[in-house]
Amino acid sequence: MTHDLHYGIPGRPLVVPRRILKPIQRVRYPLPKVKKRPVTVCIAAMCEEKGESRLVLCADTRLDYSESGANDSGIKIGRLAYGWIGMLSGDLITARGLHDWIKADMLEAGVQVDKLALHKRLLAVARKFAKSPLYQKGITEIIVAGFIGPSPVIATVYVGASDSDPARVDFFPSFKAIGSGSTIANVFMNIRGCSPHADIGRAMYIVYEAKKYSENNVGVSPQTKMLVLSPSPQPDSADAFGVLVPDDEILTNLEEMRGSFGLQPIK
Repeated sequence: MTHDLHYGIPGRPLVVPRRILKPIQRVRYPLPKVKKRPVTVCIAAMCEEKGESRLVLCADTRLDYSESGANDSGIKIGRLAYGWIGMLSGDLITARGLHDWIKADMLEAGVQVDKLALHKRLLAVARKFAKSPLYQKGITEIIVAGFIGPSPVIATVYVGASDSDPARVDFFPSFKAIGSGSTIANVFMNIRGCSPHADIGRAMYIVYEAKKYSENNVGVSPQTKMLVLSPSPQPDSADAFGVLVPDDEILTNLEEMRGSFGLQPIK
């Protein structure tokens, strides 16, 4: 039995040519490389209390686990040694690893007596860490804050700058913010004239305000942790820290001040 297929014209069968079907080749397209962002904001600022130097430190609580995501319940302000504090930015595991290496080096070195020597030690640690298996490629930055004698010091240890020289250490004379919210925070502190000679109350407000406005960056959480650092009460003790943690009432007062002194809506 034959079957004639027609295009609607009698007597004209449809001729279907035989074709050898070939399997479709699958092409794998590489996924775009996503640059890791330092999800956070950490701020350090110098000030004075009754003529003595202090450091105001502030951070949000968002912790970045790289490809695994992030959460808003973490602590990124950690103790190093001899009254020094480290503040973390970047991939959490990498940042904590670098923090631990700096802490171990400080415990070995003892009391910091010279800024140049501190710079050399921090840079040496950062370069060794960048070559270690613990370092995951991406930007990791830590604020190292403390005192050499009565003088406050704010330094950043930066790993991931470039393949040729992946480590850098910088010092700052007044204040510094790091992380994804750092641009906003640094601008606000600059506009407010944040100064090492500012009164502690004024400095705490400026730092708090800068942190809150940095929340406009999606990587910064609304939770705020703040502390005031003084020279160690026992300079020769690796475990002694001059730390004052403002309570919730102080943070509430700072937020009320921001309602009065902060940016106002345009009507």
